[in-house]
Amino acid sequence: GGAMTSSSSSSPSSSLSSLLPFVCLGYAVAFAPSLPGVSRMRLPASAPRPSAGLRPRTVSSPCSRLLSLRASLSDGTWARCERVKVDGNVAAYTEELEGAEVGVIQLDKALTPAQPYYEVEIVEPGTQSWIGVGLADSSYSLDKQPGWDVNSVGYHADDGSYYRCPVPDEMSKSGRPSPMPLVGAPFPCSKGDKMGIGLEFDDRGTAPSGFPRRVFFTKNGLYLGSVILEKQFHYSLYPTVGFNSPGAKVSVNLKADYPSVQLMHAAQFFGTNEYAIDITSDAIAKGADVNVKDAAGRTPLHMASAYGATPIASLLLEKGADPDVQDNMGLTALHMSAGYVRPTTTKLLIENGADPELRTQRNERALDLIRNLRNITQATSMGGLVKDKRYPLMTEVMELLLGVTEDPNEWVVPAPPKLSQEQEKAIADATEKAKTIMEEMKKDPEKMKELEKAMELMKDKDFQEKVQKYAKDPEGMKKLIEEFKDKV
Repeated sequence: GGAMTSSSSSSPSSSLSSLLPFVCLGYAVAFAPSLPGVSRMRLPASAPRPSAGLRPRTVSSPCSRLLSLRASLSDGTWARCERVKVDGNVAAYTEELEGAEVGVIQLDKALTPAQPYYEVEIVEPGTQSWIGVGLADSSYSLDKQPGWDVNSVGYHADDGSYYRCPVPDEMSKSGRPSPMPLVGAPFPCSKGDKMGIGLEFDDRGTAPSGFPRRVFFTKNGLYLGSVILEKQFHYSLYPTVGFNSPGAKVSVNLKADYPSVQLMHAAQFFGTNEYAIDITSDAIAKGADVNVKDAAGRTPLHMASAYGATPIASLLLEKGADPDVQDNMGLTALHMSAGYVRPTTTKLLIENGADPELRTQRNERALDLIRNLRNITQATSMGGLVKDKRYPLMTEVMELLLGVTEDPNEWVVPAPPKLSQEQEKAIADATEKAKTIMEEMKKDPEKMKELEKAMELMKDKDFQEKVQKYAKDPEGMKKLIEEFKDKV
């Protein structure tokens, strides 16, 4: 997909048109992960990307709709089923020709807070691995993969991406929405892999709606990420599996163990969910593994440490969380609390035996990480306009680690990653553009007020989610300007 551009057929005010791109740039800098090894840069358009398999999109004939099958299960009934043979929990695509109509099975029981998750194991991928595991409303068409039509979402085995379609105008020219990678990268699946999909429900507080609000995905039990469900989605979403690869066969587990993946999902929002500690306690009570990992190798304690959610970190440690688990980049919970400048959580981890000598793949201890971060951070930034309130907190974290690190005189400063010429030029251009905008704003008090509003907008959760949502949409900037023009 294309990157966001500022082209627009409408005519918003010139100040707004120039300001929102700057806000998006500022958002990318301010909110993107800043720990070692985590890149903030988008690859240039010319960079190679994995190709997604093209799937035929056909329309089911009236005759084929008469071939519906039924199979009873202890968990419910595959009440809607076409071009698929079901034997117990095993479902097989019945078409033998390439390019035949999609086959779909759908359970007659929606996911609920009592069973919010299910898994599908690929027994045979078929010729092209065209298998989609998803959720849809009870009227969903049985000739489309989940995620290809309204009120549906799906995780597809062949390209390892998710598809979601709340409203028709979000569909691409192919007649279905474009694939979106999970956590920044696709996770394709093959024979023996287990694909999982679950829901987060609005079931807490004094007036819960009970409706699903997020859908999350897993591969072989590893949490891959989640997406928010817009209000257009139906309140009841049913397990739905699609096929259009001859020879494809899957085994469906409608009672898959979910507390651990539910805990890992909740961990992604420890800093924003007011019920996070209750959700954590409930998941642990149901048997969740407190050391469960996501696709990045991070545990709930990693996330609690990054967010500075000290009460949750304390609960996890009390229940057996290992503070020395290292993620895919070698980061521990102590690295996370240091890198995200969380002195209270850093102190808690040290008191609970976290090892300050463990090193990342770039050879940094937690002390090195906070020293390097503090060393490149000025007390004020943006030409003295913004005071960095984290600076004294960085000093506090550094002093805590100085007291427990074996050799404080050692200071590891990793070499910066090598960038391509295109990446260097993109960074230089973006930096120069930001400087130009700042200089112009300094000359105009009214624009300075707009900047203050823009800084507040960058903190808006809805704005952050929309930036991510429209990141690959060629009309993304136009949509952002239209949706947020009244807030700036």
